[in-house]
Amino acid sequence: MIFPLLFIIGPPGFSAISEGGDAVGHAVGDLIAKNIFGFSVWYFRYYIVFPHRDRVMKEMAIKNPAMVSAAIVPADRNSKKKVSSVTAPPVGNILVVERE
Repeated sequence: MIFPLLFIIGPPGFSAISEGGDAVGHAVGDLIAKNIFGFSVWYFRYYIVFPHRDRVMKEMAIKNPAMVSAAIVPADRNSKKKVSSVTAPPVGNILVVERE
């Protein structure tokens, strides 16, 4: 919303603000837009994608236990628990380990 407004009141439009004011307005608008976009991507990933992925993986494990050869456990890098063997590297907030 800020960029069309700056175009209208800036030098290309009605010249109500100077070129310096237009540049500052575009810089501030750019910073705000990038931060809002970054927050939106983070929110979508951690609050929408990850819970859905974890739920689907758990449902697959419940429906086909014979086909699932690994258990899903939360990845905790500070944990003192020993894992016998890891079948895949840590992915996001999960770690796939073999069943005992």
